[in-house]
Amino acid sequence: TSLAVTTVQLALVAWLLLPYIGVAAAVGPALLLLAANLERVLYLRRMAHARAIDDAQQQRWARGMVWRIALSGALVAAWAHFVIRWGDETIIFYVLSLATILSAGAMTQFCIWPPAMWAHLMVVPPAIALQLIALGGTSRLAGAGFFLLLALALGMAGLRFARALHSDMATRQRNEQLTRELDERRQQAEAASASKSRFLAAAGHDLRQPTHALTLLTDSLRQRLAHSPEAPLVAQLCDGMANLTDLVDEVMDISRIDSHEVRLEPVSAQALLTRAEQAFRHSAEARGLALWLRVPANRAPVLLADPALLWRVLSNLLSNALRYTPDQDGRGGVMVAVRRTHGTDARPAWRLEVRDNGPGIAADQREQVFEELYQVHNPHRGQRLLGEGYGLGLAVARRMARLMGSDVRMHA
Repeated sequence: TSLAVTTVQLALVAWLLLPYIGVAAAVGPALLLLAANLERVLYLRRMAHARAIDDAQQQRWARGMVWRIALSGALVAAWAHFVIRWGDETIIFYVLSLATILSAGAMTQFCIWPPAMWAHLMVVPPAIALQLIALGGTSRLAGAGFFLLLALALGMAGLRFARALHSDMATRQRNEQLTRELDERRQQAEAASASKSRFLAAAGHDLRQPTHALTLLTDSLRQRLAHSPEAPLVAQLCDGMANLTDLVDEVMDISRIDSHEVRLEPVSAQALLTRAEQAFRHSAEARGLALWLRVPANRAPVLLADPALLWRVLSNLLSNALRYTPDQDGRGGVMVAVRRTHGTDARPAWRLEVRDNGPGIAADQREQVFEELYQVHNPHRGQRLLGEGYGLGLAVARRMARLMGSDVRMHA
C-alpha cells in the first residue's frame, strides 16, 4: 500500500514540476525514489523470509532498514534542491507539500522503531530548511523554521506512538505466554484426571470386591453375636462397613462418569424393576414402608441405556426415597413406575419415575440437591451423619443420566 501511494505521489509531483525544472531534474529523482522504495519493499520480504528461518540477526536487518530510509530521505532532499534553487514560490510549495507528506508517513510507518523514523526526520526537514535559509528571504526563513518544528513535533509524536505500540505488543506477548502456560496446565490436569479415571475404573473391581466381602462377613458376625454383649459393637461395625461400601461405590461411579464409559443397549424395564424389588423390598419392609412397582400391562417397555449406569441411577434414587420417607402408620411408601412420554425431539419415549410421600424439598433447593456434597438437612456439608448420605447420590445420578443422553429432574 505504501509503495502504491508513494508511486502516485511521485508521479503527480514530477508532472507538476516538469514545466519548471525540466525532464531530468523532475523525472530523474522521482525514478530514483521509486527504485529505492521498491528495493526497500523487496528488502522487507527478504527479511521476513530470513527471520522465519532464523531470528538471530535482527540487528543486521534493522541497520539495513535504517540506511535505506536515510538514502530515500537524501534523494528527497536532492530533488528539493533543484526546485528551491529555481526560486519559484509555486513549485517550492509543491515540494514542501511532498516533503511534509513523506515526513508524516515516515512517522506513522517507522515509529515502531524510532531509529528508522529519525533516519528520515533528521535528513529531509533539516536539509530543506538549510536550502531555504541559503536562498534567503523572510518567507523562506519562516518556512525553514516551520520544517524544523515539524521534524521535532513529528519525532515527539512518533516516540509517544512507539511507547504505546511497544506496551501493546508486550501486553499481547505476555497474554500469549500466559495462554500457552494455561493451556499446558490444562492439558496436564486433563491428563492427570484421565489417568486417575483409568486407574479407578481398572481398580474398581479390586476395590469393590474386598468391601463387599467384608460386608458379608460383618453381617454373618452380627447374626452369630445377635444375643451376645458385643451385639451393639458389631452393629456399629456393620454400619461402618455399609458406609464404606456406599462411599466406594459412589467414588467408582464418579470415576466411570469421568472416563465417559457408556455402552447403550436395550434394557427391559420389567427386568430392571424386578431387580429393584429384590434389592430394596427388604429395606422398605424394615422401615415399615410399602414399595410399589408399575409397568404398563399392555406392553413390555424397552429402555435404551447403559445397563450398569441405569441401575446405579435407579438405585440412588430409590435409596434416597426410602431413606427420607418416614413410616406414616402404614401409609408411607415409594413407587417406581415406567410411563409413556415424549423426548425433547417430540419422539415417543419412556420416563422412569420414583415417587414417595416424604417431607419433600423446598422449591429453592431442588436444583442445589444435584450439586456434589450438598445435603438439605445437614449443616456439615460433605460429612456423613447417622442415617445420612454424603451428598453424592443425586449428583452422580444426574451426571450418569446426562451421560446417557437423558436427565434427572425433581417435581413437587
